[in-house]
Amino acid sequence: VPAAACAFNDAGVGANGVGITRLAALDTRGIVAVTVDCMSARIGDARSMWDSGKISYVNEKARACGINPGQTLQVFAAVMRQAIKKHSAGVAKI
Repeated sequence: VPAAACAFNDAGVGANGVGITRLAALDTRGIVAVTVDCMSARIGDARSMWDSGKISYVNEKARACGINPGQTLQVFAAVMRQAIKKHSAGVAKI
């Protein structure tokens, strides 16, 4: 089953933007993707991302779904749940 969405830590973005380079690549595959600011959640800690993660960067697919930097990862998950429900019902395309 192909992924509909993903979130990962930006790890401080890094040299040449390496922490966010996959956003565009995932866009080309039709996957909604966001990064969480490493200052808001510990790297490699999914619970930390869920509890306190703030979105730092989004790809175009995410922006089209209404996701923007500054929102929480929990908001991202709620928006994606709704989008997937609508998609499953044949009402919307993700």
